[in-house]
Amino acid sequence: MTASDWNREEWLERMVCAVAPLVQAATVAPYGVEPLSNEQYRGLAEQARTDRHAKAYFDDLLPTLNEDSSLLIARLCRHPGIAPNISGTGKDLATFVVMPSGGFRLQINILTRYLIKSAILHGCTIAVGQLEKFFSLSAQRRVPGYEVWIFRGLTMSAEFEIIPGLELMDYQRAVERGLVRDEPPGPASMTPDYGGMSALVLAREMTWGPCLVPPLTSRDKSPRVTRKYLWAPNRGTDVAFNLLAVCTSHDIQVLSISDSAPKFVEVSRGFVSGSGSQYNHNEYYSKKELTEDHVHDLRGLLRLWSRFRSDDSEDLEMAISRLSSSLYRNRGRFWLQDRILDAAICLELMYQLKPPELINKLASRA
Repeated sequence: MTASDWNREEWLERMVCAVAPLVQAATVAPYGVEPLSNEQYRGLAEQARTDRHAKAYFDDLLPTLNEDSSLLIARLCRHPGIAPNISGTGKDLATFVVMPSGGFRLQINILTRYLIKSAILHGCTIAVGQLEKFFSLSAQRRVPGYEVWIFRGLTMSAEFEIIPGLELMDYQRAVERGLVRDEPPGPASMTPDYGGMSALVLAREMTWGPCLVPPLTSRDKSPRVTRKYLWAPNRGTDVAFNLLAVCTSHDIQVLSISDSAPKFVEVSRGFVSGSGSQYNHNEYYSKKELTEDHVHDLRGLLRLWSRFRSDDSEDLEMAISRLSSSLYRNRGRFWLQDRILDAAICLELMYQLKPPELINKLASRA
């Protein structure tokens, strides 16, 4: 079937019909505890709607499909958003999910189990509709998500939209919104105790593509992913952190950068905290309260930054970076000299100083 022959409403209707019998027979066999019958699994899903502990348990489970799923898989694979991006047979039938900073292989039989799980929680029609929306947005190369920066050094007791497309919140709020995965620290967890660090989260809204591609081998190069940010589409996020440090006059330590698509976490858990970079951090850091005045100043600077279209934008960004880095230099033998050097470089870049006028301009302006 070609994309032009495909009928969305017909696909949705047939998918719902294929999902329904699998929902009626799905069970769960958690490791180390008694299995859950279909009735018990449905009861847990009902509890998960209002109880966060039940939800956490439900989120960790993946159902066993006790009915033949071949019809569902055949119908699922006819969607034009995934059809050209699958290969293999049987249990090896798979696609590949590309994230802006990584990716993961997604077996179709696992995708099917996630679909049944979503259907048990929300109903067949909603679950199938959500999957169809993901396939369609993937085909259009505009899957919605966030670039998520976890950092420490500041504290806050509120959630701010700094500017449309850029939000600040505490770590627990980011967990509740599904921007990061809630993984309690322990021997089996490799995730640092960000909650215990009183970490904050900067979330930058974006869309990206491609998302679904044919499974990659070790010889294949990862496809180039295009991000489109809501705020300042052609600008990096580092400048927001540098300006935040300048506004607060405080050292900020970035702990992690990852990409998340919480809207589609029920398609696959890999869409939340599935890829990214972890940063080494030292034990020494201090905290400073982030006030509404700081946020007000940051908003003003970011609005000015988003409107700056000069050919000298790279120089200005370097100047902001140098000014920010001067705040971090508080240890080592030459920390004071390095701070002065950072500030001098910042001034030179901002005023575009060139010899032989350097001394006169610094004397008159600095």
